[in-house]
Amino acid sequence: ALGGSIATEIQEIAGKQDHRAANSDDQKERFRIHQPVHVKAGTCLAEIIGAGRVEVNSLHRQAIERLARELVVEAVADDGTIEAVSVRDSLAFAVGVQWHPEFWASQDGPSKAIFEAFGDAARHHADDAAQRAVEIDRAADDARVCSESSRPESVSDHRNVIGAGRIIVGKQ
Repeated sequence: ALGGSIATEIQEIAGKQDHRAANSDDQKERFRIHQPVHVKAGTCLAEIIGAGRVEVNSLHRQAIERLARELVVEAVADDGTIEAVSVRDSLAFAVGVQWHPEFWASQDGPSKAIFEAFGDAARHHADDAAQRAVEIDRAADDARVCSESSRPESVSDHRNVIGAGRIIVGKQ
C-alpha cells in the first residue's frame, strides 16, 4: 500500500539467516526469544525499548526487500534483515515489528514495553477523540441555540434572517 517490496523465503537467500520458527509442537520453543536485533538510536522503538541490541522471537519467512519512502527502519537483524519499521512523520503510534512481542508480553521487558507504549497511545487517542466529541457537541448545541433564536416566525420573515446563523468549524 505504501510502495516498497517484500522478499519471500528469505532463508533461501545467500547471506540471510533462517528467521522461521523452530520445528516443534511446543509453542514456547517455537516462540522462544533467541534472535538479536539492533534497534537504531533516535527511533520511536528506541524510545520504547532502548537503542542497541535486544533479543526477540523473530519468526518469519518474508522480509522487506525495498523499503517504502514513507517508512523508517527502526531495527535490523545481524544479517541486515529489517525487523522493525515506523511510518515517517506519523501523528499516531505506527510501529511494526517482524517478531511476536504478544507471546512474551507478560514476561519479557521489551515485549511488555511495546504493548505498554501501544496501550498508552491508544488511551491518548481515545482521550483526544473524547475531547473532540465534547467540543463538537458543544458547537452543535451552540448552533442549535443560534438557529432556534433566529428562526423566522413566518415564511415571509425568512429573507430577514438570511446570514443570521453561524457556521462553526473547528475549536471555538
